[in-house]
Amino acid sequence: MDSGSKVIAISQYKPILGDLEKNIEKHIKEIEKAIDKSAELIIFPELSLTGYLLRDLVYDIAIESNNPYFDSFKKLSKKIDIVFGFVEKAKDKLIYNSSAYFSGGKLINIYRKIRLPNFGMFEEKRFFKAGDDLTPFKTDFGNTGILICRDFLFPSLAYSLFYKGADFLISISNSPLRGVEGEEYSSQKMWEDAGKVYSRFFSMYVIYVNRVGFEDGFGFAGGSFVSDPDGKIVFRAPFLEENLYFVNIDLSVRDKARSVYAYYRDEDFEQIKRFISEGKNEDK
Repeated sequence: MDSGSKVIAISQYKPILGDLEKNIEKHIKEIEKAIDKSAELIIFPELSLTGYLLRDLVYDIAIESNNPYFDSFKKLSKKIDIVFGFVEKAKDKLIYNSSAYFSGGKLINIYRKIRLPNFGMFEEKRFFKAGDDLTPFKTDFGNTGILICRDFLFPSLAYSLFYKGADFLISISNSPLRGVEGEEYSSQKMWEDAGKVYSRFFSMYVIYVNRVGFEDGFGFAGGSFVSDPDGKIVFRAPFLEENLYFVNIDLSVRDKARSVYAYYRDEDFEQIKRFISEGKNEDK
């Protein structure tokens, strides 16, 4: 793991609903731009290869992890790490809302969304199987964990990554516009509050990448951000604006935070497991 400064590219992206080939073309163009700017990692939003409100299209657009569509990403990942979201058809023939992480010419990680929403505009449980694995993996940024959209709002999942030694957290999202408050959206505060808490108390960089654009009358906010291990928002992308943004992060800040705040050192994970296993204290 390199503890120096790194450049991350955030693609606040607007996918074309249901058009896998055109979205892949757009991804490749964005990745090439990021390589030209010497970025070492580029992150796209949730379901960036397909768009979100797919409904019955998920069965037609789902692809397996060994699909030739991924060959271009493998080749490009020799120059830059790549994260994007896609509809995955797994070996069990079930469909997942997944992320892919490419590095060094290989697909090194697939993460499957765990907390599927099923209310309002969200119908994910109708079409997707929930994931059941939450394991950090090694990258040049350290032990890296990924969460997808609603997963990020469950502190237990972020804490589980912290327990397993993650020191770099990526969350990709399709969060809609909700609750206009002045020049901001009330939903944005929810995401940023979570990001600041995780980064501060888990001593990690948190990178949250949200999409923009409209689908079937629903708008998506953007507002992608980075929070540092001091719990500060060090970058926030504009709302509604599709663009490629570059952020410098200093991993030595994270390493210092691990030493100074020492939450990982002083946490008693065995004790926490015991507290949970004792069950709820229900009133008789």
